Amino acid sequence: MIDLHCHILPGLDDGSASSSMTVEMARLAVKTGTTDIVCTPHCRSSDRTLPRRIDEICQLTSRMNLLLRECGVELNLYPGMELLCRDGLLELLESEDVLTLAGSRYLLIEFDFDAPLSRMEEAIGLITDFRLRPVVAHPERYTAIQRDPRQLDEWFRRSCLIQVNKGSILGRFGPQPEACADWILRNGLAHLVASDAHRSGIRTPDLADAYAVVARRYSRAYAEVLFCRNPKRLLQDRDIVRPDESRGDTL
Repeated sequence: MIDLHCHILPGLDDGSASSSMTVEMARLAVKTGTTDIVCTPHCRSSDRTLPRRIDEICQLTSRMNLLLRECGVELNLYPGMELLCRDGLLELLESEDVLTLAGSRYLLIEFDFDAPLSRMEEAIGLITDFRLRPVVAHPERYTAIQRDPRQLDEWFRRSCLIQVNKGSILGRFGPQPEACADWILRNGLAHLVASDAHRSGIRTPDLADAYAVVARRYSRAYAEVLFCRNPKRLLQDRDIVRPDESRGDTL
């Protein structure tokens, strides 16, 4: 499996608190079947110091890769970020000061949980205008989507990728995100599942339980697309397979 949303870098946000915790998270990820992780610290479109933060993310990713090798942990880390879309997004895109997932065309974005739908759609439109592919992190946790998840069908058709959190699938964020995640998965509108891991003891990078649930509730082929095939294609900066893989379509 490949995890495209994980707060495994130490000391940059509310994720890993230390290098030793990063190693613990990495060991758990490998033990439960993950081979590659994209590091996605929280970033904000309104942050004027974002270029310096991006440099820090890239340098720390390299250092943690070296540390994992020294510790005998066979896990590959790649740089990325989870961009909170607020003010300043247009200026940020014009300056090209964004860190996509593993250097691909895919940009992981998030919104405030109570953000209006209009703000989300404006951000998605701006990002696609700049020929980037938005990957919307955990839409099942946004109030506007919980009220009416049918609008995700339009995002899906606009080449916007939908990433569901493992914690939502497992009911760890409450009944509303769980129900919304189930709706998204039942309607074939998810492209990716990621851990959104923050620690080694809670919200961990263990994806095995979520994979098993998706395989049992929906299908093993769907689980393979969400946890393995699509993440691998994204790392390679290739087009993403639609969840209905029987048609052979790509986005």
